Amino acid sequence: MPKIKTLFRAVALVLVVVTLLGAWDNSRGLAFVTVTPIEGTLEPKDLGLGDATLPDYKVRLEVAGSWVTIGTRQDTSAVGGLQFEVVERIDVKQITQIELTEVDKVNDDLLERSEVQGLEIRGQAFTFLLQDRFDSQVAITWLFKTPVGVLLILGAVIFVLLGAIRAGLENLD
Repeated sequence: MPKIKTLFRAVALVLVVVTLLGAWDNSRGLAFVTVTPIEGTLEPKDLGLGDATLPDYKVRLEVAGSWVTIGTRQDTSAVGGLQFEVVERIDVKQITQIELTEVDKVNDDLLERSEVQGLEIRGQAFTFLLQDRFDSQVAITWLFKTPVGVLLILGAVIFVLLGAIRAGLENLD
């Protein structure tokens, strides 16, 4: 019987370690998106009622099948790089597309839409740099979506319940 307990503990420890390593590997959250026009690209002009002004840029990402707006910068040039801080928790591995739009009052103009296959994306007219950082909430979200993560939660709940039942039974004596 002691050999079975030791084997069970060893297997449980290996599962926990592998799961935690997976959580670490899947803990990269998006921090910033930097947009830069490729050399030779003319920036669009925002054609309003008066004179043409600098464009209004909007960045969106397709994350796990849904589009998320990262931000909009009005009357701003992207020459030299235009940085958007990401406030939402976004797992970089879930990003499939990036889109840059020039926002107008009447009709928005799609400037670039590119597939995301890394942290540096080069489109036809713009480059995008995705900067990531460690994000424990992204890791925890990933962990709880795995079967081992669900088993860890279930095991913790059972452990607490059994401890409470045991303490209650000891108090009856």
